[in-house]
Amino acid sequence: MDLPENNPVLGVLGIKEKPAATDQEWVTRQAHKAAITEVLMEYGQYCDLRDYQSLFSLYTDDIERVLGGTLKERVNGKPALMEKYVHPQYTRAEDGKPSIAAKGRKSRHMMATPVIKLSDDLKEAWSSMYFSLISTAEVNGELVRAAHEGTYLFHLVRQDRDWKIKKFVVNSELALDPLFQPAR
Repeated sequence: MDLPENNPVLGVLGIKEKPAATDQEWVTRQAHKAAITEVLMEYGQYCDLRDYQSLFSLYTDDIERVLGGTLKERVNGKPALMEKYVHPQYTRAEDGKPSIAAKGRKSRHMMATPVIKLSDDLKEAWSSMYFSLISTAEVNGELVRAAHEGTYLFHLVRQDRDWKIKKFVVNSELALDPLFQPAR
């Protein structure tokens, strides 16, 4: 099922899950939702830590990221997405770390009100949630703050026993980020 990228909340809320036939089935579904919630919270924390190896372990090989709203971009596959996270234009040559980190930038994902829906066969899941991404850094002796606010949509699939992010849409209603500047 492909959800509307322009309104992920309504898309996820519109999914009707099959009611659990037994208590055990209900417990199983809740366990899957807890596992998915953990993956989504790890996504935010690994992004903030810039732990790309752990972050990319949460993705399928054919991951698709879509930026919508005040941002516009579509990226397919781990190699192409990794290039966006660690692009040479934004990287210090001496150690390969992002130049925005060199400026002392700290980011925090605040993710709230997740709604998770499971497919009947428990092989796919969809989640929407609101987010605020707050970043701070010292620039020329002054504290500068940046904010991205909007909605995430995640499409996850089960691979063996693990849930992996196959696609995510970042619908940004506000993306004002004076800190994201190419290294000069």
